[in-house]
Parts: sequence; structure tokens; C-alpha cells
Amino acid sequence: MYKQLTMAASVDVAVIRGVIPEELTNGIVTPNNTKKPSPNALQPKLNEFILEYASKYGKPIAFAREKNGAIVQDIYPMPGDEKIQISSSSNVVLQMHTETAFHRYKPDWVILACVKGDKKAETLYATLDEILKELDEKTIWELRHGEVITTVDPSFLRSGEKNREIVVSPISGFGANKWCLTYDADLMRGLTDHSSAALKKLGAAVAKCTRSVTLNTGDILVINNRVAVHGRKPFKARYDGTDRWVKRVLLREEMPPRSAMKGSVIVSEA
Repeated sequence: MYKQLTMAASVDVAVIRGVIPEELTNGIVTPNNTKKPSPNALQPKLNEFILEYASKYGKPIAFAREKNGAIVQDIYPMPGDEKIQISSSSNVVLQMHTETAFHRYKPDWVILACVKGDKKAETLYATLDEILKELDEKTIWELRHGEVITTVDPSFLRSGEKNREIVVSPISGFGANKWCLTYDADLMRGLTDHSSAALKKLGAAVAKCTRSVTLNTGDILVINNRVAVHGRKPFKARYDGTDRWVKRVLLREEMPPRSAMKGSVIVSEA
């Protein structure tokens, strides 16, 4: 059913070329207004296909405060968001980040299914195995034990919600083969000189290890959110129905406790 897997530089990021059937994307028109979406903005068959493909990586989740809890999230440029650090931006580099870095129940996997490609809208990524090679032991120790905070993703604050500061460990786990990366270039800062210096070195390592991939219509990008960060280069949005459009699915291998959930939607704030 699926075409041959084409791996990126690391097994933690994979590009599957041309996997979405053409009949599900032919003639598709990119929406540009959330109040009056294009009739093809919610396509049951396309969403069903993407969810079926994504399900091999875990159980789909969503967040109540992001995109109204949608399980399949539509990502395309929006007028007015051009320069904001949010997925609907276009004119700025979307800074490298772990998806929902601030949240205790962040996804294990991020699936980006491209239903309308744009050759100028390159996706960026970097993986922890390469990043660690650029860091000395003292810096790694500081990133595991230092005082670093992040704030809430802007996409969770679209209805006037209050921002928060959350303490995080950019590197966590129990050894090189089990370490996890939590990073947001735009939202994180150190609380001490040592943690700030370590975070700066981490940012430099991420930049050095960053690679890019261009998604074409029909491609799917798989990102291991525990050990890979991603972003996007700027591009010019046209708002004419031909802009880049990806559908995003977030997945966890183990679900949060029932007290944090309502169906498949995470309702806990952080």
C-alpha cells in the first residue's frame, strides 16, 4: 500500500515520498481564512488516510487549547500571522523546537502530511545523536541539572490565556541511548549564568546540526519528538489557494492519566 521508505540523515526523522494517494490531493485548494475555510479544508477520506498511517507510531492526541482540540491539524499560512513564532507564520524562520516543549504530556511523534507542497518552504530538523557530539560533558551536565525555563507556546495563547513559566531539563534521561531532548530556541532561557551559557551552547550545536528537507505534495515527514527538533525556513505566502498546506498529527506511545484527558484531547494545561 505504501511506497518505499526514504530515510533522512537519522532514523529519528524519516521522509516517506509520495505516500498519500494522488486522488486525495488532486485539485486541492489551500484555505487562508479560518472563519470561512475552503470546502476541502476538512476532507474525511484524506484525514482518515493520514490517521491510519500515523497510527503505527502511537495513539493520536490533541490539546484542548490548540486548534480547538483537532486531532488532524491543518497547518497553512494565515494573514496576520506572517511574523509570529507559530505554525501559521510564513515570513520568518520558525525557530527550532520540540513540539509543545513546555508540556509534561508532549507528543512522542509528530507526523506532517503534505497535501500541498511549496519548494521554497523548507522544513528544518536536527537530531540529538548529532547534537550531543558537539557538546562537552560539562555542558551536558548543566543541561540535565541546570535551571532552565520555558514559556507556553503562542498557539496555546490565542484566546487570551495567561502565559506561564515552566522549569524544564533540555536533556533528560538515563544515558546516551535513552536521553531525550526538550528545546525551544524562541521560548527557553536560563536562570543562572551557567544554565544560560549551556543553553547558548546547545543552540549553537542545534544550528550546526540543522538539516533541511522540502516536502512535496503526497509526502509524509515523521519526527521523533523525543530526540529531534524541527522548524521551517521562511517563504512568501500568496493566499491564493496554492500555499503550502500540511496536516499534522501528534501521537503518544503511552497515554496520559484519565484525569488529564477528555477522550483523545489533553485538557491539562501543562
